[in-house]
Amino acid sequence: MQGILVAITTAIFFIFYSVSIPIRTKTNWDEEKEEKLNSFISAVMQCRDSAGMFISLVKDGEVAFTSGYGFRDMENQLPVTADTRFNIGSLSKAFTTALAADAISKSQNVTWDTPLKDILGDMFHLQDDFRTEEASIRDMFSHKLGMPSYWGLSTAGLDMSRREIVMDRMEHFPVRYPFRRQYLYSNYLYVIGSFATQALIGQPWEDHIKSAIFQPLGMANSRVSLDMTGNQWHNSSYSYTYVDGRKYSVNPELDQKPFLDEIAPAAGVFSTANDMAKWMIFQLNEGRNTEGDSLIPALTETHKASTVMGRESPRVQKPAFPVDDMRLTYAMGWRNGMYRGYEKLQHTGAYSSFECHLRLLPDMEIGALACVNSPGDYRGTRSTTLATAFGLDLLLDEDPWLNETTGCTYPDPWARQTPPTPVSFPVRQLQRSTRDLQEYAGTYSHEAFGEFIVTYHAENETLTYRFGILLNGELKPAEIVDDFYMTLGHPLTYRMAFFPEYPEGYPIYFGTSEEGDVVSVTVPYFESSFPPTFNKL
Repeated sequence: MQGILVAITTAIFFIFYSVSIPIRTKTNWDEEKEEKLNSFISAVMQCRDSAGMFISLVKDGEVAFTSGYGFRDMENQLPVTADTRFNIGSLSKAFTTALAADAISKSQNVTWDTPLKDILGDMFHLQDDFRTEEASIRDMFSHKLGMPSYWGLSTAGLDMSRREIVMDRMEHFPVRYPFRRQYLYSNYLYVIGSFATQALIGQPWEDHIKSAIFQPLGMANSRVSLDMTGNQWHNSSYSYTYVDGRKYSVNPELDQKPFLDEIAPAAGVFSTANDMAKWMIFQLNEGRNTEGDSLIPALTETHKASTVMGRESPRVQKPAFPVDDMRLTYAMGWRNGMYRGYEKLQHTGAYSSFECHLRLLPDMEIGALACVNSPGDYRGTRSTTLATAFGLDLLLDEDPWLNETTGCTYPDPWARQTPPTPVSFPVRQLQRSTRDLQEYAGTYSHEAFGEFIVTYHAENETLTYRFGILLNGELKPAEIVDDFYMTLGHPLTYRMAFFPEYPEGYPIYFGTSEEGDVVSVTVPYFESSFPPTFNKL
């Protein structure tokens, strides 16, 4: 399937529409609401180019509605159902914090605020003495370390075990802000926190999530990335990137999976609409199963606000919008906010071209989740945001503030429609005359991240690079000397479509000594806000 381009037809959004309702509930759900939701989702999928979607709604401890729409496999026209697995991206973080709650519930000597060094030992070090001595599981899971995301870096696959990342390399990861000064989101903090949890419970993350969550809750179709080998894709969705404004390209899920395995505690869960309904009910029940037994007593601590966040864009708030829908703070694997005056727990998730949005209104015992498998840009994010808002309104017996028209124009007519802010890279000044390409060849090293290797090919006078397990491509000379454009080779080529402002590739900069020799390379793809520099060996 990899590399196949599939032409879009408007019919794809309507050919397959399958519904799965695992339990006939006593909620306020009825056929009229189902029809409204189905019509809304069909319209949004069509105008926002989503190939497949699932949705899950719960209320009062019961499943109200689950359904799949569109295709999980476009080549073979296989539909999404409520039992189709999608990767749920950063919704995985709440599973990881629940596992920490389980470990802490069973520990007599450890709390959320116990220093990590007391758990991991004297060989554990962070970027400075203050962080090393004081940083806790809570600090990791509420993003207080002051360390950038390094999302691009993680897509390469560092070819390191989690132990090596945490115990050997993390102290060398550059930080941007002082400790506990500012919220700064990073998947690697969940690798650290989960490693501490593993030390407490004595089980790897992959085994712990099965024994503490999947099995007790009956989430029989859920998997972790390490389990997602070829035969597990028979009832799983591929994700698709919308390219050239007219086609879907299937993403190479199996080939790129090694980087997901590496950061699995942050983004490695694959689940279904039906299974995620059970998960939402468990969260709304504050760690109790449907029989009322407490499985994870410390779970509610993960819901408590810990860090102030920045403003969203667009900011959905009265009087400009018909409702208030805000995020305010970050807890542990959850964002805290308000929706229509009700307290809200929510989180989004993205991996490959999968996008998910989960919202809980605990006081009303209501939850809504939507996931899409395309198109790989902000339209997928908005599709899931709008679908969950529409679902919440129906569960609240409110007239939805969105309709089939505004679901496609959002944030218009309430706010000006603007695309996301492009990634900003440093502006370079014109330098001295050109140099031979072979001068750039060599191995460049970073104490935390490893080796970035540049190779000169005399036969066609080109430069290529490779880094980690997956990252490779060509370096194309830019207009300015020592600046290049970095293309992405298989299996990450699809990510080029995420940044249309750079059609030639991502900017990359070589640095020189006073004598004019090439001595370093700076790679904004790894972290655009704080690009790391590798020094030539």
